[in-house]
Formats: sequence, C-alpha cells, structure tokens
Amino acid sequence: MMCKTNNYVPPIMFHPGVILMEKLNELNMSIKEFALRCQKPEKTIHDVLKSRSNITSDMAVQFENVLKIPARFWLKAQQDYGEYLARQRQAEAVKNDVEWMKEFPIDDMIQKGFLPFVKSEIEKTQALLKYFGIAGSGAWEDYYQKQTLCTAFRLSLAGMKNQYSLSAWLRHGEIQVVRNKVKTSYSQEKLKNCISKMITLANSESSNFKEKLVDLCAEAGIVLVYTPHIRNSRAQGATRWVNGHPLVQISDFYKHYDIFWFSFFHEIGHILLHNKKDIFLEGIEYSEKSKKKEDEANDFSKDLLVSPQIEACLQKLDYSEYGIRILSKETGIHVAFLVGRMHYLNILPYDHGNKLIPSVCFYRFGN
Repeated sequence: MMCKTNNYVPPIMFHPGVILMEKLNELNMSIKEFALRCQKPEKTIHDVLKSRSNITSDMAVQFENVLKIPARFWLKAQQDYGEYLARQRQAEAVKNDVEWMKEFPIDDMIQKGFLPFVKSEIEKTQALLKYFGIAGSGAWEDYYQKQTLCTAFRLSLAGMKNQYSLSAWLRHGEIQVVRNKVKTSYSQEKLKNCISKMITLANSESSNFKEKLVDLCAEAGIVLVYTPHIRNSRAQGATRWVNGHPLVQISDFYKHYDIFWFSFFHEIGHILLHNKKDIFLEGIEYSEKSKKKEDEANDFSKDLLVSPQIEACLQKLDYSEYGIRILSKETGIHVAFLVGRMHYLNILPYDHGNKLIPSVCFYRFGN
C-alpha cells in the first residue's frame, strides 16, 4: 500500500518560539522561571522567543518536562519552520530564473504534456526546474552547455539556436526511460536477429506498429521511446546509453511514415556501428568526424528500407501511383518507402505521391 504524501505548503509559518510564548502566557509563567526550570540561560530562552535561535533536541526534551508538551512537537515545529524558510529562499531564487524559463517553448510543452498546466511565470519556472530535476538554471547550464557531467551527456548544446527546446526534448526521453524499463540486457546478436522482424513490421504497416516495435527493441535490451516534437527542437531522433541500455528516442517532427522508419533504423545503425559513449542527434549540424558517422548510419538505414537493387529499379519505374503500387506489391516494400526514396533521388517531385505516405503522430503516445 502506497503512502499518500501531503504536499501542502502553508502560505505563512511562525517560529516555534511564538508557540512557546503563547504557552508561557497561558501558564502565567515568567521567562525567568521557565529558564530556571529548564536549566537554561535566560538569554537562550529569550533568543528562542524572539525567533533568533532554534529549538535543539536537548531543549525540546527539557521543554517536554516543564510544559508536558512532547519533544517531538517542538522538533517537528522547528523542522517545519526551517523547511518554510528554505522554500521562501528557493522562491526568491526562482525569480532569478524566470528569464531562463522564457527561452523554452513552455506553452507547447504544457500542451504536449511535458509540463503541468500552470499560469504564472513563477509556477512555470518551478515546473520547468522540476522537469529537469535541477535546483536552478545554473545546473542546466552545467549539464547541457558546460558538460560538467560528461559521463551522462557528452554533447554540448552551447551555441545551438535550439539548445533550450532540444534539451527539453532530450530530457523527456530520459523521463520516459523510467516508465519504460527494459529487463533484458543489451545484446548486439539479439538486435541483429530482431532487425528482420523490424523490417517486416515496417513493411506491413500494422495499426499498432509503434507498440510492437517497442517490444522488439526490448527483446534486444533497447529502450525505445516516442517523444512528440516540441516547437524549435527540430530533432528527428537521438541515441545514447542510459543505465546500461541503448536509448533510442524518436520524434514526430515530419509526421511521415517513411521518415519515422528511416530515423529509427538510423539510430539502430548508430548502436551497431559506433561508440556507445557517444550521443547522436539526428537533425543537427555535426563536425566532419561526426558527420561521417551520420552518413554511415544514413546508409545503414537507407539500404535496409530500399536495397540498392530496388533503388535501381526506381529509375525505370512508371511514376504513376499505379506503377508505384505494383512495384510495392512485387517487392514487399511499403509504398511509402518507395515514394520517399524517389523524392530523395529527385526522380519524383516532392509534391507528388505524398498521399501514399501515412502520417505518424505521437501527440498522445508515450506522454
């Protein structure tokens, strides 16, 4: 049975010295007499009554003997007051992070379920800090810009125009991992064995293909999460290792069936071909060294979906909808992948054949 947590925070709270003064007045006991009975200097009791000193454990026990009020009452009152002061200081600190909060697409994050619905700037800032699991914006800068925690995040977002939105999108993937625990250890051999099943699933366009794909990835020890695109993030996919498992995070930025699968197999290519200490973000600019790895992942994905042999056939294809459907039926390749490749090869205008490509949206998936 789970214990319910009371998160209520009173708008104002008083030092337990105020309660002590009320009790002494009630008993008609002078401060001097009380100090004498407690064997404490009168100045010490004055400091407590004036909220200048805290009630210690020893004092609480002494108060219990004199006033017949349990020591735990005084200690709890002191603890609650200390927490109240800490939250007041935190609230003041949050005000300094409001401008930082405004860099994020907050309204879109609320609409997509990343953040709870709140109205005031302070509430939005507090919600964003909780979302990232940090005490202040400085921690966000250390993590995403300065790479202070390099073991967890090896790519600095400093200088990127979309660093705020991108970091929020990535963070959602980390949060989703907690909800999508995978018990199987990662195995490259298992992944290779699952790829043929994944390709079959891609070409079948099953109505619940997203759920089935999550299960196939789990068989190989991979965590697959679907994260709705948020404004300005522009990420199509990402791969990194979290808690010993490859995490593949896919976006619905383009909302096209062929791009969804291309992005997925692109990330699978990174897992099979590249260093597990790296993080890969599809849809951003890379250095030449990293670009080579991106090209390798692109080729891996491209050849899985439409082989070079089939690609050669596209050059001679009847570009009508009928002709594309015939080739799809003959090869077993989903018509969306054929249209997408023809767009890529510039043998079919981008405004042709789009109705043959189903849409993919994660708006309500995985939030």
